[in-house]
Amino acid sequence: MRTPSSPTIAPEKRRGATHAVLREPNDRQFASTLERGLRVLQCFSVDFPEMGNAELARRTGLPRPTVSRLTHTLIKLGYLRRNPETGEFGLGTSVLCLGYPLLAGLQLRQLSIGPMKELADAIDGSVTISVRDRLKMVQIESVTTRDVLKRKPGAGLTLPLLDSTVGAGWLVGASAEERKRATRELEHEEPGSWSGRKGEFEEFRRYFMRHGYVLRRNLLRAHTTALAAPLPRGQGAELLVLSCVLSISHGDQEALEASAGRQLLAAARQIGDRLLDK
Repeated sequence: MRTPSSPTIAPEKRRGATHAVLREPNDRQFASTLERGLRVLQCFSVDFPEMGNAELARRTGLPRPTVSRLTHTLIKLGYLRRNPETGEFGLGTSVLCLGYPLLAGLQLRQLSIGPMKELADAIDGSVTISVRDRLKMVQIESVTTRDVLKRKPGAGLTLPLLDSTVGAGWLVGASAEERKRATRELEHEEPGSWSGRKGEFEEFRRYFMRHGYVLRRNLLRAHTTALAAPLPRGQGAELLVLSCVLSISHGDQEALEASAGRQLLAAARQIGDRLLDK
């Protein structure tokens, strides 16, 4: 299986550009103004918590006057705030209030924190649960014993769907219809991005069929291995992915990875059973 030493993310993708969502032909119910406002909110991240209208216009591809009207409205609604010293915008508390009912409804933390902590301690690394948001994977729970990737994992951290281990875990665990929608969005945003990677996906799929998880080595930092497995879910539920990262700088690499894989699957079964029983 291919184990790239560094992610193949285009420079523009690293810098947080967002693009219009894939719109179905003749969809008269689609609210373009709402989509544009949400596109502005999606520009913000842990790495880029504040930015002005010019940068938002560059990232979204929207005209600057349009962005100015959107940011003005989002401030009035509490979804953006303005830094009085710099004049730049950041996310407002209404975003947190909007997301809280979803996280509370999942009851994820109380159901998953025990198995995640045991796994993080066992591998001396970090463990996360992530969900897909369009072309990104968003961490919604995180436990770290040792941050081997040196990137401060935590809730809200985003990774690209196509160039991350957790993204590969989502792709192999998704239904055919879910995967079709996601790959259409990938091709819409960056033509050729999915069609040129189908062979790599097939390698992940075959590995997943044999082992129950996907694995990538040295993706962001040398001598590290990341593993990911989709969690069991009920009908209509979002697909969640459990992942972990450990250091392989000492000891037998294959033995350490196999042990981490077994423990990852055990934690995934335990968390999945709890989610299905809640």
